[in-house]
Amino acid sequence: MFMMRELVSIIIRTKDRPEFLKEALRSVYCQSYPDIETIVVNDGGVTLKDKISAWSQVPPYKLIEFEANRGRSIACNEGINNASGKYIGFLDDDDILYPNHVEMLISAISDEHPIVYSDALKAVQIKNNGSYKTFDFFLEYSVEHSLKRILEGNFIPIQCLLFKAELLHENLVDTSLSVLEDWDLLIRLSSKYQFKHIKKITSEYRFRLDKSNTTGNNLEIWQNARKYINDKYQELVRGSGLKSIPIK
Repeated sequence: MFMMRELVSIIIRTKDRPEFLKEALRSVYCQSYPDIETIVVNDGGVTLKDKISAWSQVPPYKLIEFEANRGRSIACNEGINNASGKYIGFLDDDDILYPNHVEMLISAISDEHPIVYSDALKAVQIKNNGSYKTFDFFLEYSVEHSLKRILEGNFIPIQCLLFKAELLHENLVDTSLSVLEDWDLLIRLSSKYQFKHIKKITSEYRFRLDKSNTTGNNLEIWQNARKYINDKYQELVRGSGLKSIPIK
């Protein structure tokens, strides 16, 4: 039973991956916490207007569709700007939340701790007979938060986090970045807030061995993004006792 329930907005960015999106949406539908607003941002993919409405066991949702691909960062900000919830969480279209995810996080968030995060299992997948099957799970990260640690590398999968919405409205994603935009956001917020870690596994993120994950495998894009972040946060890097952020 939930008293004084607050609305939680879950933002899902997607593009041309309906088979993954359906499973992600169903994981939101199965949440034990009842007051959830789901925002799907279709980043220039084939329209989802008729497709989602035909699926069973999906939550009520807002659908935002771009006519052309505008990138993960702009899609993220569009979701934030359209969120009505007091709290905001994220879910990539190829990952899932476990049923207790939102309930666990919202029970821990507060004015003292406006950003909270739980742990996630990494699900390693391989394609078999036209669909992906998970053949192994492991806990890759379960780390206490600090600014120095987040500067060394992102250890918090985006779906693990729940934010007070006002923090994100004041700190939108850097649209210069096409990858690592979540890491950049967490560095900025880490310079202002201490995140609360809940050592409970409440979600999973999928790693596919054919390298078909959301952000692709273009090494140059990743290295350029790391260099951009390193240059952007030189003052924070030096203040944390580090020489630089790893570029590779």
